[in-house]
Amino acid sequence: MSVNGSTQTDFYTDRASRNPESSETTPLLGNGSVQPRTTGASFASSVFNLMNAIMGSGILGLAYAMAGTGIVGFCTLLVLVAFLAAFSLHLLLKLCDETGINSYEGLGEKALQKPGKVLVGVTILIQNIAICSLLGVENTGTVWYENGKLLLVMITVFVVLPLSLLPKIGFLGYTSSISFIFILYFTVVVVVKK
Repeated sequence: MSVNGSTQTDFYTDRASRNPESSETTPLLGNGSVQPRTTGASFASSVFNLMNAIMGSGILGLAYAMAGTGIVGFCTLLVLVAFLAAFSLHLLLKLCDETGINSYEGLGEKALQKPGKVLVGVTILIQNIAICSLLGVENTGTVWYENGKLLLVMITVFVVLPLSLLPKIGFLGYTSSISFIFILYFTVVVVVKK
């Protein structure tokens, strides 16, 4: 009943009676209905992204490790580390598949509630701050394009940052393939010049 005494039908009840599909008890997805397939990254794009992640920073220290351990020790350690990395990746993917969570913070929260999420976030933050402090810009008195640290910061800001802000990881497939070609090119140059 309204303020002036007249009866008024409820808007939501009237609307639901006209269209039974809009009822709150009707599921949004029908049983057995065909759901649209979400498209993700292609297989080739995923392969190039994985190759870049594997070869990214680890490849830089391999020569020093080989010089320090010898060829037999180096090969043994390389196989051991490859096995451990593959096993940890297997566990991470299995955990993501079982829980449906696809972020480090989400997995930390699932494992240890709020402290786990905070611990993972702080760990990632400490790692990023450590890298930033190692790559700090110093004034060497040379021209800017000869300063390697400044160029590294510029590449990070103008190339890596925009690539990390892309909405889908599938977009990185093209840049990953280009970077893999550059890795091969620089490897050939180093081997030929040595």
